[in-house]
Amino acid sequence: MTNAKADVEVDAENAPTLDELTGEEINERLTEVSIEMPDGEESTLAEVAADLVVAHNEIERYKQGALALSQSIDEASIQHEMDGDEGVVEILKELKRTAFGVYLRVKRGDDELMGSREGKYSGYFADDEVKQ
Repeated sequence: MTNAKADVEVDAENAPTLDELTGEEINERLTEVSIEMPDGEESTLAEVAADLVVAHNEIERYKQGALALSQSIDEASIQHEMDGDEGVVEILKELKRTAFGVYLRVKRGDDELMGSREGKYSGYFADDEVKQ
């Protein structure tokens, strides 16, 4: 048993890194290897990668949408303030605060992950920028 474990460790040590794999080798693994998803279904690594790209893009759109919404609400607040509708202004101010809060939650997380902000995961994705 000890030898088998040693063989596995040696193989793991000698396994190629992602940078050492050719495009063809990567594509082969992406299409031939499947994993079980949380819903119990099987997905290829390519399907998982595609889902992750979609998720990152949706989060970015959500962040930009929250900022744009915050700005639109702010403009509406200014207009209602000029019209003297203080009740609506107070509601709009709270909505703006909430919309901007959504933007900040994502933005500050992005900043931390890219290393622009201190935190437990500061720089988590910073190396990805260098690779691209």
